[in-house]
Amino acid sequence: MLASRRHDRTAPLLHWGSKRIQLTVSQFGAIIGDGCNIAYGCHINPGTVVGRDSLILPLVDLRGYIAPNSLVRIRQQIQVSRLRPMPRLRPHVRYLDE
Repeated sequence: MLASRRHDRTAPLLHWGSKRIQLTVSQFGAIIGDGCNIAYGCHINPGTVVGRDSLILPLVDLRGYIAPNSLVRIRQQIQVSRLRPMPRLRPHVRYLDE
C-alpha cells in the first residue's frame, strides 16, 4: 500500500538521508530505487525514500529514508497474561447466574 496524501492534508516532507525537504505539492508517494523487493502487506508513507536493492519484508510500516542494500523487517514480541475478571457494572441489577 502506497500512501500519497497525509491525513492532515499538509504537504509531505521528503526524507533524503539526514535532510528533510518540504515539498510544495499536496500529493506525493515515495521514491523507490531500482531492484527493490517489497513484500505484501507493507504500508509506505508519503515522502519515504527506499534505496536501491533493498528488501522490505511483510507487514512493515515504512517511513523516512532507507539506505541502499538494506533489509527492513519488524520484530514482534508476543505477551500472554491472565485475563482479570470483569467487575459488575451495575450492582443493583440481579444477574441470572447469581
